[in-house]
Amino acid sequence: MKIEFIKRGAETRLILLFAGWSTDARYYNDCVVEGWDTAVVSDYRDLSMPELPQQYSTIYIFAYSLGVWAASQCNLNAAAKIAICGSPVPVSDEFGIPEAIFKATADGLTAESLKKFHRRMAGDRATMQRIELLLPDFPDIAALKDELLAIAKGQDLTESVCKWNKAYLSTQDRIFPVENLDRYWDMHSEAVKVKINSSHAVDLPAIIKDVIPNLAAIEEGFSSAVATYNDNALVKEEILRRI
Repeated sequence: MKIEFIKRGAETRLILLFAGWSTDARYYNDCVVEGWDTAVVSDYRDLSMPELPQQYSTIYIFAYSLGVWAASQCNLNAAAKIAICGSPVPVSDEFGIPEAIFKATADGLTAESLKKFHRRMAGDRATMQRIELLLPDFPDIAALKDELLAIAKGQDLTESVCKWNKAYLSTQDRIFPVENLDRYWDMHSEAVKVKINSSHAVDLPAIIKDVIPNLAAIEEGFSSAVATYNDNALVKEEILRRI
């Protein structure tokens, strides 16, 4: 695996994104939040996880599509782990991409078939126009094929070590059938399941901002309450005394 930072400063909080297959860091350029650094993990031909800088005391993992499987193989400590449009069992007629479709995609992968995959991923023309500007200009077809083969092989050899907090499912997903994801996440009820009306190409920045605490709003709310803090504290003290 490799890791690329799309936002890096002196922050102590990190958004760690596990990319979907055939996307690179550019696809996630808008997945940034004030007060957080953002890094993207990709290339699952080798599951060796690069070492993260020691500066981060809080890490939120967001794994997208086949990145859910990759993240599930990494025993990383994180405050939250969010799965998006994927499962830790990526090649499965019950819980992931149907085996025949996955095999056909890998065996017949060409530049043209990759474009067809991206159109299925987008679901409609408007979404395709949005994401095609974010996709690699010159994809390495041989490397992408090797990655699919490595994922199919790795699924049989390794067991998920990741405990997920939340799972987002797209109702119009043409890559991971929503009924398969429903089936998997229903078996793992520790993860809160959220369904969204979207294709596989979900609005990732919106999901991240839905999950990440709005630190600026919290700070603003706290600041506005400072003036009345003492009065409220006295009221609470009296309530506790009477109880």
